[in-house]
Amino acid sequence: MQMLSQFDVFKIKTMNNNLLILISLFSLVVLKTTAQNTFVNKSPREIQSSKNPFLNINYSNSQIYSSGLIYDIIEKQFWSIQKSGLDEATRYKEMVASVDIILDSVKKNEKVYNDLTKYLFQYFEKYSLFNASEYIALKALSQKEVALNSALVNKLESYRKMKVGNKAPNFELLGDVFKNGTAVKAAIHLSDIKTKYKLIIFGGSWCPQCREEMIQLLPRYNNWKAKGVEVVFVSLDTDKKDFENFTAPFPFYSACDYKKWDTQAAKDYYVSSSPTLFLLDSNNKIILRPPAVASMDSWLDSNGGK
Repeated sequence: MQMLSQFDVFKIKTMNNNLLILISLFSLVVLKTTAQNTFVNKSPREIQSSKNPFLNINYSNSQIYSSGLIYDIIEKQFWSIQKSGLDEATRYKEMVASVDIILDSVKKNEKVYNDLTKYLFQYFEKYSLFNASEYIALKALSQKEVALNSALVNKLESYRKMKVGNKAPNFELLGDVFKNGTAVKAAIHLSDIKTKYKLIIFGGSWCPQCREEMIQLLPRYNNWKAKGVEVVFVSLDTDKKDFENFTAPFPFYSACDYKKWDTQAAKDYYVSSSPTLFLLDSNNKIILRPPAVASMDSWLDSNGGK
């Protein structure tokens, strides 16, 4: 038998490696096609059906996870629920059931559990699905199987320690403080602001959504103030001029210590995204976590006179 040269061995190994790569690529194409087509255009009945393919996926599958396709699959499932035509309560129920399926299947894999919890939480926050955000936060924080990384815990704690019904931390307006474009020299604490309601807003001039929210807020302010609402803006800016230019037209308190996420009030309130809003009563109890400025109007129409 003729012996193979080292070059021949190298060629065979190269051919085998290329074949494995081709097989892997083909598998990924099949998986991606499945992910793209599995959950689109699902009717409410199909989403709730036990035949929904989402229920039969192995979320701990290393190939799906390492390829990133798992995120396509998850996003399409939740997008289908959002667009299903189901009523709000049923949509929430389906989202909760989907979260349970995903996280319960990976609860023995610490890295995957952390990654998927973070992804789902950020997805819910992005689309203002705050009930789902609260559910996944409390679920992840209460489980004992895996350790959560500290950065993720900080994001999730916002929904445990800063949930409606809890008393919000008192804080001092630190750094530069302005009201009606005039510098405030006296020390001001949140508890010093005596009013029926306090709307605390964390944001920054660098945040496009913050700019949009404040544009919507300013024409509403006088009407809100007449209903007992005072606004406090805690800036996450790092530049003095940016802060002063942005807040110059604000007729309410605005404060900035130029520490961004390390601002003490932001840390005390577990703020990890902007804008973040909290509506407090006169005793600093959290009574609402408005997803946006506009949602305050409907709340005040229903509760402002109480």
